[in-house]
Amino acid sequence: MSIASELVLYNGCLLATPFRDFVAAAASAGFDAVSVWPLVYHRAVSREGLTPAAMRQVLEDAGIACVELEGCDDWAPESPNDQGSTPFRSRWDRSAFFAAATELGADTVSAGLTGDQPVSVTEATDRFGALCTDAARFDLRVSLEFVAFGPVRDLATGWQILRDGGQPNGGLTIDVSHLIRGGWDEHVLADIPPDRIFAVQLCDGPLTPPADLTDEAMFHRELPGAGEFDVAAIISTLERHGVYTRVGAELFQSSWNARPPSSVTHELFDATRAVLHGNQRAN
Repeated sequence: MSIASELVLYNGCLLATPFRDFVAAAASAGFDAVSVWPLVYHRAVSREGLTPAAMRQVLEDAGIACVELEGCDDWAPESPNDQGSTPFRSRWDRSAFFAAATELGADTVSAGLTGDQPVSVTEATDRFGALCTDAARFDLRVSLEFVAFGPVRDLATGWQILRDGGQPNGGLTIDVSHLIRGGWDEHVLADIPPDRIFAVQLCDGPLTPPADLTDEAMFHRELPGAGEFDVAAIISTLERHGVYTRVGAELFQSSWNARPPSSVTHELFDATRAVLHGNQRAN
């Protein structure tokens, strides 16, 4: 038994890789699906000569599904200090996310907040609810990812927003790093229906957090099972709760730019499978 309904290669692991190569590397390693970031979609169209229809054909030819468009933050309140330069900020509005998801056959758009603008739970609930309502017109789900260095920083707050909003197409993405850095309390799971957890993203790291959590998320995560998070124990807890959902590693290491994409994806796949079966990798 595993919590994984399918294994996903998250696009953030190989953002510099051309779309065709990214899909081919995912398929060669054994992944069932991929996610796509806006910049990768835009680059495929503007620089790689791919139309959205051609991108979908690349996926179909490889036997890979695109299941998620990542990083919709078009529900954040406006900030006078926000110049759109934060590392995770998307320049797409929600309509662009919905259109790309539909074109690629994805059923989910992920949504998180990473800016330093404070947002009350009430306001976040209203804004996320409106995003879900708009997504429902495209038959899309919206997966709220709480981010440890953002205004929605932990599982409890993410679930409160989801619960109070009452949108049936809303769910949660649990990123293990944000789970740990935001303060992991497994008792919060008791109130969350397992089918409202839309995705689990795996990585690892030291239990003592660094000073800069944004920098850690971008460059210094470790492979699942290679750090101190005890990822296998977290997976076991989710399994006991009845979670059965999409799972994949999400991390980037600068050394990967010098390696063939398929070498990286095989390493990610092996590490993911190891922790899913309760076997921590050797440090």
